[in-house]
Amino acid sequence: MKNGRSICTAGGALGRMMVQWKMMATAAAVVALAVPSFAGKDTDHSQAQRPNIILILADDLGWSDTSVMGSEIQTPNLEKLAAHGKLLTHFYNTARCCPSRASLLTGQYPHQAGVGHMLWDTGYDGYSVRLTSDTVTIAEALRGAGYKNYMVGKWHLSEREPDPARPIGWPLQRGFDKFYGTMAGYGGYFDPATLCRGMKYITPENDPEYKPEHFYYTDAIADNAIKFLDEHEKASKTSPFFMYVAFTAAHWPLQVPEDSLEKYRGKYDAGYGAIRDARWKRQKELGLVDDVETSATTTGDWEKVANKPSEARRMEAYAAIISRMDANIGKLMDHLQKIGEADNTLVLFLQDNGACDEEFFMNRTRDPENLHVMGRDELQTRTLPPMQTRDGRKVQTGHDVMAGPADTFIGYGPGWANVSDTPLRKVKHYTFEGGISTPLIASWPAKMPGAAGQHINTPGHLIDIMPTILEASGASYPSENFGEKTKSLVGKSLVPLLTGSGEFHRNGYIFWEHEENRAVRDDQWKLVADGGQPWELYDMKKDRGEMHNLAAEHPDIVKKMAAAWEKYADENRVRPLGAHRLRGHLPDPPNAPAHLELKTGDVYQRVDAPALSDVGVSITATIKKMAPDGVIIAQGASADGYSLYLKDGRAHFSIRRAKELLDVASEPIQGDGPVVIHARLTRRGHALVQVNHEKPVKKNFWGPLLTTPEDTLSVGWDQNGVVGDYPRKFAFGGDIDSVVLDILK
Repeated sequence: MKNGRSICTAGGALGRMMVQWKMMATAAAVVALAVPSFAGKDTDHSQAQRPNIILILADDLGWSDTSVMGSEIQTPNLEKLAAHGKLLTHFYNTARCCPSRASLLTGQYPHQAGVGHMLWDTGYDGYSVRLTSDTVTIAEALRGAGYKNYMVGKWHLSEREPDPARPIGWPLQRGFDKFYGTMAGYGGYFDPATLCRGMKYITPENDPEYKPEHFYYTDAIADNAIKFLDEHEKASKTSPFFMYVAFTAAHWPLQVPEDSLEKYRGKYDAGYGAIRDARWKRQKELGLVDDVETSATTTGDWEKVANKPSEARRMEAYAAIISRMDANIGKLMDHLQKIGEADNTLVLFLQDNGACDEEFFMNRTRDPENLHVMGRDELQTRTLPPMQTRDGRKVQTGHDVMAGPADTFIGYGPGWANVSDTPLRKVKHYTFEGGISTPLIASWPAKMPGAAGQHINTPGHLIDIMPTILEASGASYPSENFGEKTKSLVGKSLVPLLTGSGEFHRNGYIFWEHEENRAVRDDQWKLVADGGQPWELYDMKKDRGEMHNLAAEHPDIVKKMAAAWEKYADENRVRPLGAHRLRGHLPDPPNAPAHLELKTGDVYQRVDAPALSDVGVSITATIKKMAPDGVIIAQGASADGYSLYLKDGRAHFSIRRAKELLDVASEPIQGDGPVVIHARLTRRGHALVQVNHEKPVKKNFWGPLLTTPEDTLSVGWDQNGVVGDYPRKFAFGGDIDSVVLDILK
């Protein structure tokens, strides 16, 4: 692998930008970076024989979040698309944003395209900082067929600074003729960080080509798509176009204009259960869940929510963001009609992963430094709090903040995420159905005149989009790119399914891996595993809710499908499992605290957590009321980290150092509490766990942690990967009074 430089990307320390923005602005202005020539043998470029193509991707929507899928959220324009097209109900993404984008644009599984996780330089080809040079994007393939290619919205497939030595990362270097959007994976809607036009960073105030009265990123994405289409009509009308529209809606933060928020006031006051039940009932009426015998387990108890108005507002804002996106899709479709291109345009709509329950930023209470009114040319450099608005206000976060305005930074959390994925199991990150399912809406009036809202339950995947577009356009797939032989496509064209022009047979499995979550599926069976847990087997024709594990009843099927997955992993850059956590040469957080006093629910991103490389650590937890199981405090996963947790009534202190695991366990703890649990690891590798000042249990280890874990520090559960013998999250069911963490020099 030719490694890129170690730089900050959308994975990593989420609370900061390590990119040097002055350098970046200068580098970004160098538009003369080499833009490659793309192989393509087509010579007939006439518009009449080639459809236009619009590919629309939503961000962090759950499976049931549109009215097409039974939601109360109003999405009339998506309803119109689906009513005049086809709805693929068993279509799949890859469980995460940038891996899905890599797979969507290249027709490869994400590891094959170099983006098996977030954009980190791990030293492994499957877990890199950009798309690999041996892949081809849809835009690169279509350019050879005479298409003009435009992109608006979220890229999230390369470094945030263009690399002159490896000019293969940014949209204009990957086949697009024009680009307006953001490089980062997230950020505000009223002042998005990494906003670009072409290869130059801009602000909402200094953009020379787009000057709305009130800037809102979802509007800006659609407005600039229309702008590009108008320019295409004037300059390139004889050529077909490909438009990739990558909305950030409805990714956190939940920011939305007041006029959109108003229509959902009070809509969610009844809470999680009532909304979820109504969605499932509607899905049954629509015939969307005939293959779900039992709904997946619910998450969240509305009666126990401390601040119901704030919690309801989160879902109100989320719904408003989705409706605003739908309105902008309608605006774009209306413009297609206006310019006479509606019939000859293939429109595809889908989403990048399941519902997002992430809340790791919700306790960031530090004030931003040097609050001030930002100048028109001053770039927004923050994607997470602490941060400020352009007019100089502190951006607020926390469970009591009312979501919506520009000075708030809120996610909607596990309870509402569970509602969003009704009735499927799990959420984003996981390879259960709630993490990887996306309805695919396809409309193509010229070729699908009699579609009339037909539902199709044949399994499909993002890898099928490139072959579909190639067949629809008549474009050829380049045999080489950037001087390298390209990878063969692994998906299958959906054109026969969409147009009824033939039969569709995959003749093989579909595969997944994300954060060691694994899955493989054929038409009937799905084999899936949660991290390091055993394989589970489900019948997708009867139990898409994944509630009846049939692995014990069909060991032969498990064996066959597991072997196929192992072969896939060996041949497609998935190995080594856990490589996504091996980000190289990451320095310790600057100004890291040496002492923390914590409580249940506290979450610290790496940038705010203590620096743990080559130091000892002491943890003292005071438990008011005991429970036999659950995480007290954890940070880290497969490469390095620590966890203090209870299992079967014993206190465990687990430490992982360069993948070697040490576990120190106490004797069974007597009584309901209060209980004081102390754990310590010294620089020399002496580890102990002690309960109520009794005799400690000790073990010797190789030494301290080699680096500060990339994962978040969380109290009361393990937010990310596990460190120890327990399942994901593993929330503590008792009452933690306090957890004190100290660094031992």
